[in-house]
Amino acid sequence: LEQSKQLEAVVKGLKDARQGPHRMLLELSSILSPGKGPTIDPAKLDDLRKSNPEAGVSGGWDTRRLWVTGFEENARSCRIIGEARNNEDIAEFLRRLALSAVFDDVVLVRTGTPRTGASALVAFELTCKVRY
Repeated sequence: LEQSKQLEAVVKGLKDARQGPHRMLLELSSILSPGKGPTIDPAKLDDLRKSNPEAGVSGGWDTRRLWVTGFEENARSCRIIGEARNNEDIAEFLRRLALSAVFDDVVLVRTGTPRTGASALVAFELTCKVRY
């Protein structure tokens, strides 16, 4: 019976590892799609709104103002690199990732001028954890 439980735990871990990246990429796609947003835990959002009535995502954010140019995931730790029109767009992206039920521990590492020389854009790098 104990071996059966261990085998079941191994199979569940393998299944989660296979489905997790797919779920994470779908969530990222939803966060960056017009008219959509993150999968938000309703209880967490209610708690946030009790202390700050304006907590949540901006429904009018134009997702075309931010581009993900690099993405790495290793052992459920992510590094996302991109460019945005301004710092407010980066802040909205961070807010959406932080509210997501899939992403956790979202940290902005740096912002600056992109290497491409497009001075009208702001480059960014962030790290986060993935739950799956």
